[in-house]
Amino acid sequence: MARTGENTKDVIDRVKQKIKEIEPGLPPGVHIVPFYDRSQLIEATVDTLRHSLIEEVILVTLAHVIFLMHFRSILVVTVPLPLAVLCSFLLMHHAHVTSNVMSLAGIAIAIGVLVDAGIVVTENAFRHLEGVDTNDRGRVLETVMRATRLVGRPTFFSMAIIILAFVPFLPLQGRKGSSSIRLHLRRLLRW
Repeated sequence: MARTGENTKDVIDRVKQKIKEIEPGLPPGVHIVPFYDRSQLIEATVDTLRHSLIEEVILVTLAHVIFLMHFRSILVVTVPLPLAVLCSFLLMHHAHVTSNVMSLAGIAIAIGVLVDAGIVVTENAFRHLEGVDTNDRGRVLETVMRATRLVGRPTFFSMAIIILAFVPFLPLQGRKGSSSIRLHLRRLLRW
C-alpha cells in the first residue's frame, strides 16, 4: 500500500520485485496474479504529457513559420514550454507533492494555456512592429512593450479564469480527489 507522499510507481515496482522473490517459495501450482496494476495508467499518463508537450512545440513552430514567417519568435513561445514543465516538477518536488493523474493533467492543460498566451502576445507584437525600423532597438522595445501591455490584461484574465476552473477540485476527498491537495498548496505557498 502506497503511503501519502510516496512515489506510487516505485512502490509498484518494489511490490513486483518482492513477488518475484517470494514466488519460488510458494507451493507448486500457486501463483500471485495481480488484479489491478496502476503502473500502466501512470505510464500512459506520463506518455500523454510527453506527447502533449511535443505536439504543442511542433504546432507552435508550424504556426509561427506559416503565419508570422519569423524563426526567432518561435523561441519566445517554444522555449518556455519545457522550462515551465521543469519548473512545475521542481516546485512539486520542493513542496513534497508527488505527481499523480490530476497534477499531470493540470500540467498538460497549462501547456496549452502557455501556448495560447505566447501566440497572442507574439502575434500582437508583430502586428505593431509593421512599419517600424527593426534596426532601432529602442523603438522596437518600446513598440513591443506597448503591444504586450495592450493584450497583457486580457491574456492574464483568460489564464486566471482557467486556473479558477480548477478551484472546485480542491475540496474533493477520497477517490475523486484528495484533501492532501490543500495541504500541498499550503506547503507550496509557505515556500
